[in-house]
Amino acid sequence: MLESDTQFPSATDIKTVASLTEVDGQVITFAQLRANRLKAHKLLDNVEELLRIAEEIKWAFMWVSTS
Repeated sequence: MLESDTQFPSATDIKTVASLTEVDGQVITFAQLRANRLKAHKLLDNVEELLRIAEEIKWAFMWVSTS
């Protein structure tokens, strides 16, 4: 750990802090967190696309039912 507030952290300190974090009791790397974030964004994009398609289907049924 740092001896004082004015001492700069060592490269090892920075690497350790930058590469590890704890989530639900498990230590994971920031690279894993980034990968999970990208997966979550892709899933969100897929859900948004499905909602858009569902909206188009709804309007198609409404158009057919009024014809």
